[in-house]
Amino acid sequence: MAVFLREDAERDLMRYVIDVSKRPKGHTAIHFHFSNLTNSYKTKYHLKIALNLISEHFAPFESATFALENFDVVVIVFTTKSEIIDRVIFHLRYLFIDDPLSNKKGFGDDNFCSLYFLNYEMKKFIESCNDLVSDYKEKIKHHKSLKVKEDIHITSDVIRDIENKIFKLDVSKYLRKQTVVTFNNNNLKNVFQEVYISLGHFKQILEEKISGCSERIINQFVFEKLDLLVLKHIKKKEEDFIKSPISLNLNIKTVIEDEFVNFIEAIPDHYKSSLIIEFQLADMFYDMQAFKTAKEFLNKNNIKICLDGVNNFSFIQIDRESLGVDLIKLQWNSDIAKNLDRIENQRLVDLVKKAGPEKIILTRCDDEKAIKYGKVLGVKMYQGWYIDRLLMQ
Repeated sequence: MAVFLREDAERDLMRYVIDVSKRPKGHTAIHFHFSNLTNSYKTKYHLKIALNLISEHFAPFESATFALENFDVVVIVFTTKSEIIDRVIFHLRYLFIDDPLSNKKGFGDDNFCSLYFLNYEMKKFIESCNDLVSDYKEKIKHHKSLKVKEDIHITSDVIRDIENKIFKLDVSKYLRKQTVVTFNNNNLKNVFQEVYISLGHFKQILEEKISGCSERIINQFVFEKLDLLVLKHIKKKEEDFIKSPISLNLNIKTVIEDEFVNFIEAIPDHYKSSLIIEFQLADMFYDMQAFKTAKEFLNKNNIKICLDGVNNFSFIQIDRESLGVDLIKLQWNSDIAKNLDRIENQRLVDLVKKAGPEKIILTRCDDEKAIKYGKVLGVKMYQGWYIDRLLMQ
């Protein structure tokens, strides 16, 4: 698969389109409208994940991917198999599931992406590409000038300053705990507590302390340091955290670094079995090899693994046992709960049974309806604001 990145991608796209127009039969084009994402998702990290997913799924086919200057991505692939194309769109839509752009879940032409079967839509696709090039010529110049201004701030001194300020902060002010429970005859029983940093408050404090740095720098650099910050604090206050079961939501990259290895080696063996490490599903998709390495290390140390960020769409695509994870966090979706008899819910019941009802945690439980829905699915564990309120009572 050929991948064309940024600056010259529009030019390369037009050259490729002209070539394909001579032999359009069997080709499909997908235009992902990532330029309409909110700023928090328009990062190099998300783009890299998206390009990796496209490359992985279309590897068996002749294809070319163009990452445009405005953040859109155009793919031209020599296949018309709807199941393959559907799967790619599904995974990319899931990657941006919390962004308004991905809300529409239909197939084909929508706000998220436009689909062209080039055998009979070649003219329409060429017109779309021409519009892309003409519309963004001026914007390319504008973005380049902004990039130059923004990159003035990217110096080693600034990075050192940010790092120093992060590690001087009292992280205990931003640490939160949220409990995962089971229901036994309507009585709550604590299973473990997730330890996490309140990102909104933390980011607000950082932006007050670090002036002159772009949002891109704060998002891409600062929050890479959060895992280390949490580990450092827990190591200092070890007895306050690991004497009862806890979970830590970490980047897979963190788990295979020396800092985490040293952190685990310092924990007494009898406490390790009560530690759970949570990984985001998107992080696992991003680098399966790193996930396998991290999983091997955690298994060796008798530490459980929980897969977080799973919704009713992605749950269908994964298998807990084959992935080798101990727990799955399934996000509560009030929309599909309105009709418990619908086929989608019946399928979820079967998937919960297959994964093991005692291995599934229903998260984002904001009201009693979530608990009732979870019980219909057969789920045994719950987490969310509603649970927090019950525990306070």
